[in-house]
Amino acid sequence: MNEAGRSAAREVAVKRDWTKGSVVRNLLSLSWPMVMQQVLYQLTMLVEMIWVGKLGIASIAAVGIGTLVFGLVMTALQGLAMGARALIARFIGAGDNEGAVHVARQAFI
Repeated sequence: MNEAGRSAAREVAVKRDWTKGSVVRNLLSLSWPMVMQQVLYQLTMLVEMIWVGKLGIASIAAVGIGTLVFGLVMTALQGLAMGARALIARFIGAGDNEGAVHVARQAFI
């Protein structure tokens, strides 16, 4: 696909009205990156356990606790990101783009 075709496809995706059409199709279109992230995360955890399993029980326990802490931190960050997205969506829905930019900057910081 040439550069003009990619640019046009990107513009269509950005301006797409996600409230129209099949709800299931829209949800799948929006969620596939998160699904792939979770699949890759689980795959890395499996590979880690295979490698660490050769080192012994104490090493497996250490990786398990580290994974638990990492999971808690990631859950907190995802919750904050979800709240920021909700606020940004509200500001954009209200037509206040300046407020949406302010919230995005604050969330990034």
